Amino acid sequence: MNRLMLKKLCVAAVLLAACTLMTAFLSVPTFITGIGNINLGDCVTFAACMLLGLWYAPAVGALGGMLADLLSGYAVYAPVTFVAKGVMALLMCLMIKRRNSFARCVIGVLLGGAAMVGCYFVYELILYGFAVAGANVLFNAVQVAVNGALALAVYPVIKKAAPILK
Repeated sequence: MNRLMLKKLCVAAVLLAACTLMTAFLSVPTFITGIGNINLGDCVTFAACMLLGLWYAPAVGALGGMLADLLSGYAVYAPVTFVAKGVMALLMCLMIKRRNSFARCVIGVLLGGAAMVGCYFVYELILYGFAVAGANVLFNAVQVAVNGALALAVYPVIKKAAPILK
């Protein structure tokens, strides 16, 4: 393992822990359906995409979200969270792979966020039916908007820190 891989792995491990904690413990339960919550874990995942890039960031999002579900009593959501957060981060990473610009990060947040909302919608449609799945689309969209805005707000800081991991 070379030095760069070790640096990225260490940063990814710290971000994975932050993602897990922010998802499990900094969350607000959804009040209409009572199923799920709005949390700040995706902010860490989006930041990991901007900082670490492909392979590391999807692992941060997928594992961090899944571990948070297992820790906070939402084990039924762990499989879909693993897929949804991994796909969300993967799409954002692919969007910014060639050029990590602010505009491409915005598009990446929108694409990844839409995929995450879609994954949860299909899963909840199977589990609970259209009424609950449809209501939770709004909460999942709010989560993407809030987390995306927070991650994009720290984009200049991430852009300055990124050369350390090159």
